[in-house]
This record gives sequence, structure tokens and C-alpha cells, in this order.
Amino acid sequence: MTKPLNPLHRLVVALLAAVLCTLATGCFAPHAQMVREAQDAFSEGAELENTRKFDPARQLDPSAFSGPTDRYAAARGIIEQVLAEAEGDLRRDDLYATALTVHALSSWRLGDTASAEASAKQVRDLVAATEPGTRVWPRDAAVCKALPQLIKVDALGDTVEGLPTGVDAATFETQVMQYVPKVHQELQAAGEELEDGHPLQIYFALADLELTYVVFQGLTAKMTREARRPGHVERYQSMRTDGLKRLQALKANDRFDSETQTAIGTHLDRYTRDLHQTISTGDPEPTDG
Repeated sequence: MTKPLNPLHRLVVALLAAVLCTLATGCFAPHAQMVREAQDAFSEGAELENTRKFDPARQLDPSAFSGPTDRYAAARGIIEQVLAEAEGDLRRDDLYATALTVHALSSWRLGDTASAEASAKQVRDLVAATEPGTRVWPRDAAVCKALPQLIKVDALGDTVEGLPTGVDAATFETQVMQYVPKVHQELQAAGEELEDGHPLQIYFALADLELTYVVFQGLTAKMTREARRPGHVERYQSMRTDGLKRLQALKANDRFDSETQTAIGTHLDRYTRDLHQTISTGDPEPTDG
């Protein structure tokens, strides 16, 4: 069963859409064109979602499409059709894993995490396969390795949102913090498997910072100062500093063009400001590391 897009989601899906657009091949066969159409539909949905979250004043053409959910649904529908009608052709042209990746991502943005996890697992299983038709491009492998952790970031946002105001530290630790270290580790590992300077490394770094933001948000909004354990703020402050350092290193990477470096800087400024404001509502006042 699907659920509406969580308003707490702040992941910059337009960046992921831009990466996804590079997955298509030069093949012009009908099955390859369907994969391209699905990627385009996903990208349109991601651009809409990104615009609505980060640039709500921008005027969108209402006749183009009604919303991101419709475009994600269109992407998934196209992929399900081509998988049913031309799996053999997709395998022959090394597009089978790519089609599954688009299906996983579209299902994720639709809130159908069960289907997203299932498709991502199929791709991860293909990585170890050696028979013809099982090739997995590095981008597909990295996305599908990271997807369970991206889903957990969303789930943690839902969990934090659902916690009552004044929740005690023990409850917060049990329901939220038990997942955080593994998510951080897996997102970092997924980025490290890519070649240096790959755009997905930016996306994973932003997702990692998003997790930190959600946790900080829960800390400040849901817990009274009296309910926090000693060292609670300092621990999150350390997580925040590590995440910002990773993003700063990406901004300084000369493998990215100047436009990309500027975009990274914009996100870096936003997270630095947002996280500082969130942490500074508690004690002690955060310091930059």
C-alpha cells in the first residue's frame, strides 16, 4: 500500500534525477526508448518535487502535468510494461538492471517501499551474477545499495514526526538512534564505491546530512531540555560536523564543474544554517569544527 509523500522529505531529488538521466544508452530500439521515457518521467516528477519544496514561488505550467506523484506513477507504469514485454531485450542490451533501478526509485518516491526494496534487491543480487544479461552499471549498483538507507531516512522522519512532544531521551534513543549509525555507514560506503567525482556522491552526502537534520529536529522539537541525556547535543553536533566536512570536501573536488560546485555550496550553506539554528535552541551553543 502506498502513502503520500512525506512533507518532511528534504532530499534533493532533482540531483538524483539528473544522475538518472545519464543511465540511458544510445540504443534506439523500442524497449530502450521506453526506459528513456520512464527516466524522463521520473526526472519531471523529481524536478516538480524539488521545486515545490525549495522554490514554492516559482510558477509551474499547470497543463504540463498535475504533480510529481503522477510522473512517478507514469515512470513506474512504463517500466512495468517493458519488463513484462521485453525482459529478454533489456537483458541483451544491458538495460535490465537499469529498468529495475528506475522501478525501485519510482516506487520509493510513490511511498511504495516494499516494491522499492524488492526491485533494489533484484539489482543487488545481479551484481554477483556472471551469466549474460545480468550486467549492472556502477550507478545502478550504488543507487540500489543506498536505497534501503534512503528509505530509512524517510522512515526516521515519520518516526520523529509521530513522537509526542516532551518525549523522554530513552524513547527517542530506542525508536530513532538505534538506526542512525548504520544508515550513516551504508550511505558513506555506497558513495565510496563510485569513481571519484561522481554526482551520486553529492546525493549520498546530502542524504546523510538530511538524516542528521531530522535527528536534530526531533531532539529540539520533541524533547524538553530536562529530558535530554548528558552529551546528547554534543553527539549530534559531531555527526553534523562530519557530514558538513564531507560536503565541503566534495565542493573542493575539481572533478566537478563550477556550476556543480556552486550548487554544492548552496546546499552546504543551507544545511550549515539550518543545523546551526536547530542545535542552538539547546545547550550548549554549537561550535563549528
